[in-house]
Amino acid sequence: MYITNQCGKEIDYFAAAMLMDEDICEKLHMELAPCKEQEFWDAYCTRHLAKYWEDFEPDKANPVW
Repeated sequence: MYITNQCGKEIDYFAAAMLMDEDICEKLHMELAPCKEQEFWDAYCTRHLAKYWEDFEPDKANPVW
């Protein structure tokens, strides 16, 4: 399953999900489920930026895994 990051790059959703903050994911699941992976991705990246003050690594133009 691939999604598109903010820079237009295709990202393996399941590989990126392994790097996600569990607390953010849990809250989003309660708020958004059921939803498409792209919708969850976009919401997650917004919350990640708000919490950590930086883009989620896989959402960058040249992500470093």
